[in-house]
Parts: sequence; C-alpha cells; structure tokens
Amino acid sequence: MVRYNDIDIALDTLPQTGGTTTCECLWMGVPTVSLVGPAFFERLSFSNLTNAGLSDLAVDTPDAYVDTAVALALDARRRRALRLGLRDQIRNSPLGDTRQWVRDLEALILRTLASTDAHASV
Repeated sequence: MVRYNDIDIALDTLPQTGGTTTCECLWMGVPTVSLVGPAFFERLSFSNLTNAGLSDLAVDTPDAYVDTAVALALDARRRRALRLGLRDQIRNSPLGDTRQWVRDLEALILRTLASTDAHASV
C-alpha cells in the first residue's frame, strides 16, 4: 500500500477495469480515470467512482479518457484535495457505507428465499 504514496493519478486498464484496485487507489487518495465500456467487467471502476462521488472520472470515449487524465494532471489543487480527503469522502459515500450494503444484501437474500419458497409451493 505504501507504493500508492508515489502515484498521483491511476489510469484504469482497458478493457478489464479495476474493482479492488480502484478501491485501493481511492482509499489511498489516488484518483482513478476510467474508460467505461458496455460489459460488466468494463464498468467496475465506473461503479466504484460513481459511488465515491467521482463520476466525472469515469468517461465513455477514448478522447474523453485522455482529456480527463490530462485535466486532472494539470489540476494540482484538486489532486491535493483528493489525496487528503478521499478517505473521508469514501466513508461518507455509498461506497463506504458498509452497514447499508449489508442491509441491502440481507434484503436481497430474503427476497430471493421468499421467491424460491413461493415457487416451491406451486
């Protein structure tokens, strides 16, 4: 994790985007720029960035990917603010709301079980 201290911006790989890696970057204060594709595996970072309040870093064209990365590279003030504030931002976002995630998962499991029971009794 100490290596993240040497990174200013992470560029998400294509087409297999980061899931855990993107979360690690954000947790360590490293903004990540991602190119969003149509497949599930091309949208993991989009979900993480959006739920962390950084949807502007998930873009839908190669040109926007380059433009966003360059703009972020030139914006030292924003990078510094993200470096210092991303952990708190994540803690206060859907990405960091683990209690809500558990409640949502539990509700899904209960709905699935109820649906399975209903189909079994038919």
